[in-house]
Amino acid sequence: MSLQELQQKALAIPGLEQKLAHLKRSIETAEREKHNAARIHAKEQQDVERLENTSLTSFIFKLVGQYDNKLEKEQQDEIHAKLAYDKAVTHLAVLQEERTDTLNRLSELRNYEIQYEKELRTRRNLLSISDDEKGQAFLVLEKQIAEIITQQTEVAEANSVANKALNTANRVLKSLDSAEGWATFDLFVKGGILTHMAKYSHIDEAEETLHTLAAQMQELQEELGDIHGMDVGNLDGLQGISGGQRFVDFWFDNIFTDWSVKSKIGNNADEVKQIANNLRRIQSALNTRQQELTRELSRLQKKEEALVSQFNPHA
Repeated sequence: MSLQELQQKALAIPGLEQKLAHLKRSIETAEREKHNAARIHAKEQQDVERLENTSLTSFIFKLVGQYDNKLEKEQQDEIHAKLAYDKAVTHLAVLQEERTDTLNRLSELRNYEIQYEKELRTRRNLLSISDDEKGQAFLVLEKQIAEIITQQTEVAEANSVANKALNTANRVLKSLDSAEGWATFDLFVKGGILTHMAKYSHIDEAEETLHTLAAQMQELQEELGDIHGMDVGNLDGLQGISGGQRFVDFWFDNIFTDWSVKSKIGNNADEVKQIANNLRRIQSALNTRQQELTRELSRLQKKEEALVSQFNPHA
């Protein structure tokens, strides 16, 4: 492997070490958020259990006939707490997976770093012995090259996260498309409990995948922080299909609630499509920046090669 190839691998290490330190802090925060969400969810579950002292048949009759507002509120709070817990669990899992990938890459790069430092010591010694002025020029070039490679690492990391987020957004859209198809069928055919189950199965699938997308978008926003001020939006505009909305749709099935659910599915799909378009634009900008950095790196490496080639002990 050439000196330049060893150098590129070795100089990518600081950027990954910095990312690893950031991931450590993020994981600690995510673990606390998961713990708090679990505690809140457990409390809400207890509140619901205290109110549910009747059989299932009596419970359903009570809901249809009297619609106990207190129990409905407790159930909705429990559902929202469960969704918050699921989101916290997914966020933590995404961060832990990213940490594992980063550790594996660092382990591989450190082996190359050892080779690079050995070769570099030989060449630096020869340069300093032969010509002090050329030795100083070599060190200046090294610093410039290190800066370029650090930027390349940052851009590559951001592009990797953007690609993951785009794949996740496409999975969300696929689930929402299926849910919208069932919602349309339910609206005009009135398929009953089976179509409700099919519709909400795909909504639940989309909602779970949205948790992953939210975590990836947050990670991408942090990765882009130092790259030309690029920024991404968040998921605040996405509407959820709440537990209360689902309950009303199921027990009091009518055209108004069916239209409402179908409308929310469509609105969510539009939001995710906009996010996907933004991700593609970000990827395009990152690719352009990476090409510029590659050209600059090549120019500097040619200068360095010309400077040290006469001192290369392996030539």
